[in-house]
Amino acid sequence: MVATLLLGSCRNAPPREVARVDAASDSSPAAPPAAAPPTTGPQRSAAAPDSVRGVVSLTGAQPHGTYVLEHAGTAFALVGDTSLFASINGFDVRAEGRRTGRINESAGPRGLPEFDVTRLFVRAVAGEPAIDGILRREGASWILVLADGSRRTIPHLPAALEVHENRRIYLTGSLDRPPSSYGRIGR
Repeated sequence: MVATLLLGSCRNAPPREVARVDAASDSSPAAPPAAAPPTTGPQRSAAAPDSVRGVVSLTGAQPHGTYVLEHAGTAFALVGDTSLFASINGFDVRAEGRRTGRINESAGPRGLPEFDVTRLFVRAVAGEPAIDGILRREGASWILVLADGSRRTIPHLPAALEVHENRRIYLTGSLDRPPSSYGRIGR
């Protein structure tokens, strides 16, 4: 019989094996598993999956500016689709991806750590809660398909958004009334 002891590590990281005992080949009493090294806080490698939240802004002048995500005094230089970042400039978002381990020297006087964005979700626009997803038409109804696959019926879709069928959009406010703001995300 083989027993494996797994130790959970930081958020979003898979557990790692810290001890393996093969009971059939070892007749000595089982030793306690090795203790994990002490930590002073979350430990993340540069390549570990992560998520960050904050408001997107452009630092510097286009076309050579850097999009930055900032929240509560912590900031990251965003790496990825700049047309996506441009369409959500000023929005409160949650970005998924990874820290690259590099510093973007052009992002501020001391530079900023880079965050390579793989997925991004709009959370608020001008302080108002927002959702985003792919706009679909099903019969006479408009549906917003969210990243998790769930679907929301949009009973008050602004006519200006109808041309963005099968594209990613955002809406603010409650879905039971017309949105207070809306728009297309990305190209």
